[in-house]
Amino acid sequence: MTKTTSAVRAFVGAYNSEPLTHSDLNHAVEAICYSTQFRSLLLALIDSKAFSEELGQEFALAGAIEGLSACRRLRSCLNFSLSHFFGLLAELVAAFDLAAGLAWSAFADRIHQTQIGAEKLLEVLLRSQDREFYEALASRLVESHPHAIYPTSSYRESRGYVVSSSDDQTVEAVMTSSTFTSIKVLENALNLQQPVLRDLYIASGRCVCLVDQNVERYYGEQIEHYFQHHGIQLDKLVYRAMEVDKGIHTVERMLGDFKRLGVARNEPVLIIGGGVLTDTGGLACALYHRNTPYVMLSTSIVAGIDAGPSPRTCCDGFGYKNLFGAYHAPVLAITDRSFFKTLREGWLRHGIAE
Repeated sequence: MTKTTSAVRAFVGAYNSEPLTHSDLNHAVEAICYSTQFRSLLLALIDSKAFSEELGQEFALAGAIEGLSACRRLRSCLNFSLSHFFGLLAELVAAFDLAAGLAWSAFADRIHQTQIGAEKLLEVLLRSQDREFYEALASRLVESHPHAIYPTSSYRESRGYVVSSSDDQTVEAVMTSSTFTSIKVLENALNLQQPVLRDLYIASGRCVCLVDQNVERYYGEQIEHYFQHHGIQLDKLVYRAMEVDKGIHTVERMLGDFKRLGVARNEPVLIIGGGVLTDTGGLACALYHRNTPYVMLSTSIVAGIDAGPSPRTCCDGFGYKNLFGAYHAPVLAITDRSFFKTLREGWLRHGIAE
């Protein structure tokens, strides 16, 4: 077991859960965030090699793969709202100790329901007696790990280096960008007791959702009921998604809708549909803010096994198939076989053949 998982286990084992049930949420947040156990966990998360294969193997050996996505995102936690932070922390803890995770999840739910949840974690830490420590930490991270302190995406990380000639008239640069995708096979993702989508959107309080017109016919009311039940605003955008619609005009329409709704650069767009909507919606997200995250809830076999989790997004143009495109993987791809029951027999055969 290596540093990150050891730190999580130590936090779960040593932390006094009493503040989680304290009636005064401000007092509870301070008691948690100002503790030595919390500080140790925070440093381990920030310093973890979030996008490395080693971290993945570490979580696999610990039997805690379900918490890996949360751990990767928490390396940027200083910039998170308390609502966002405690939701992810609960997900991480639950992967190691389900009972403890439920307690943290209940605490996160209380945070979600108050204005306290909008406050940034770093702002809270700078009010503690360890203010100088966290100021120094923030200054260090600006140089060594800017993704942990600046409001960039928690789903990706960019690095680079340059070399130059002695007179600096020629400069060579190398840039790399890493991201990750979580792939889940679920049953009944829209069941009110299924928390995956709820947990993803509860902190922001809104879900912008692209829906295939055919899916809307069968599941539109269920989609609305799911988010309404969990107190999450749903901005639903319905598109026809036939092969003839896989053109740049559809992508442009999506981009206009994103702008009209004010989709934020770190706000995951939910796409519910098959292969055509996967390709066009994914491309729109790739173009908007240059890299807007999205979640793919696949409703066809082809989308579930191929287009959904794939980083290839595209649309047709000038009479050529897939002329425009970008590599932009979803941050979460969900395959839910319960959607397949509404597929025609021919579509089932096509999916199996694919």
